[in-house]
Amino acid sequence: MTARKQRRRERQTHGTPIIDQIIELGGAGLDVVDLSRAPAGEPEAESHPGVVRLGVHRGGKAPPGAFEAFDILLSGDPGAPRPWVGMAPGEIDETILELAAAVKRRPIAAAITAQVLRVSLMVSFNEALAAESLAYSMLLASADFQAWREATPRRDRGDADAQRVSLTSEGEALTIRLTRPAARNAVDARMRDALVEALQAAVDLGEGPVVLEARDRRSARAGIWTSSARSPIRLRRT
Repeated sequence: MTARKQRRRERQTHGTPIIDQIIELGGAGLDVVDLSRAPAGEPEAESHPGVVRLGVHRGGKAPPGAFEAFDILLSGDPGAPRPWVGMAPGEIDETILELAAAVKRRPIAAAITAQVLRVSLMVSFNEALAAESLAYSMLLASADFQAWREATPRRDRGDADAQRVSLTSEGEALTIRLTRPAARNAVDARMRDALVEALQAAVDLGEGPVVLEARDRRSARAGIWTSSARSPIRLRRT
């Protein structure tokens, strides 16, 4: 291992003095609030914006309320409704330790993620998408990502030249099919470009429904694209 890689590995494991100081001062990290002991009503999270706010309710039914001040809500009720994450009461402490360890390993990424998700609830979809893109670009330039990239071999899926998207017409309907099942139709640069071309073709064709299909049922969640020039899009998996 080169000296440069060793320095990056140390930064990844131990952090930097300035980051450690920010965490010590309460500017980052994880803040756990036991909602089982909180007074009646909806408690407020008073931590710094860079701190991930975790609300925990250990027993019984998850209390009603939006609890919008919290980034993550854990409940000892396995059937707790969203936004609660329900689990057996005995699993809560282990889950808290896992979350705390993850935040400690990547405090900057955790702080940015929490703040972007909060902001996304207060702005339009396009503004939220722009904020996420800016945050993601910044993280790609971080020392943590560079260290992870150097330590993680790139996977060769063997489909570099394979087709990503197919287009077929069935009557008035245009079908756009994602054709990368081996990778669960993960979107790479080639699929992104192919989707742009396919959606532009849908706009050029004019009226009529558009069906977006994924060739594999295990595919990642598909988003819905809409076009002012066409009818509402239907989604279908085959």
